[in-house]
Amino acid sequence: MNSKLLIIAMHRFLLLSILFLFCGDLFSQILPRDFEFSAERMTPRIAPTKNLDYGYGFTVKNDSITVDLPYFGQVYRTTFNNPGLHFSEPIRDYRVIQKKKSEIHEILVRTQTFEYLFSLEVFSNRNAYLNVIPTHAQSIYYMGRWKDPIADARTKVKLKTTAGNIVLSLYNETPLHRNNFINKVKAKTFNGRSFNRVIKDFVVQCGEEQPVDIIPAEIHYPNLIHKRGALAMGRCTDDATHELKSADEQFYVVWGRYNSEAQLQRADSIMQAWSYGRCSMDSNVRNYYQSHPGLPTLDGSYTVFGEVIEGLDIIEKIQAAATDENDRPLKDIIIKKAKIIR
Repeated sequence: MNSKLLIIAMHRFLLLSILFLFCGDLFSQILPRDFEFSAERMTPRIAPTKNLDYGYGFTVKNDSITVDLPYFGQVYRTTFNNPGLHFSEPIRDYRVIQKKKSEIHEILVRTQTFEYLFSLEVFSNRNAYLNVIPTHAQSIYYMGRWKDPIADARTKVKLKTTAGNIVLSLYNETPLHRNNFINKVKAKTFNGRSFNRVIKDFVVQCGEEQPVDIIPAEIHYPNLIHKRGALAMGRCTDDATHELKSADEQFYVVWGRYNSEAQLQRADSIMQAWSYGRCSMDSNVRNYYQSHPGLPTLDGSYTVFGEVIEGLDIIEKIQAAATDENDRPLKDIIIKKAKIIR
């Protein structure tokens, strides 16, 4: 009986060995390969043709591929380093398409003879996946992480709350608000504070309406907007001079919603009124809000000074909490500790 089992085991081992010899190359194509991104922030522009929704350049040099792509509302010049592809012919043309309500981008590159379809998917934690599908060969699957020197240089703050942990990234473009928030965290101002105003599909807010200090507005519209996850400062209740100054201890995080074209039209009118005629809806921002959730009505009148980079699911949980008639959660959601992590 044991000899029969041994013979069966040997047969199976032999079959697997043969399968591996014939299919080893196929397995190497299927298994994901590591690769790297480098990113340089670009100024968003309107694409020159309908076929180029967001792509403004595509180059191949020294075994690297460079293309301009959008990433969560911003446009980056992206380089795939050593992707393992060698173009034997010059690039004839290309086109870039961003799928609606998705962070998946498809790049179709054509040489004189061949076509290559690049499918890139990026996530809020900057993990990314790239699938290269040549028309004349097997597809190659890569996995990597988006490198963003601008984001990496920002100060990060972790909020440990009773609902879970949230990590905020503070924009260097708004130094007054950034420094104020850092100082409040160091002074433990937010420790023990609750999210005292929570509105579903709108914002979660923490802090006092009556400011200890007043911060001059740092509104960078259309570059910094009220996208989902945006961190912004509440305004002073007394704004008779229409200077849009911020209250130093009141901040909120945007949850928002998807907006129809009619809602975007109304939002344009509202933002012009609330900004006292300083802002109207930018065409690139309108395109962004057509496929991404946010609060366009608040653009141009409140200072956006950061964003959530981890814990957006916690924000979703908080904004869905049951509240009283004053929008205060029936069960307190408390910031147990705020600390600077890097």
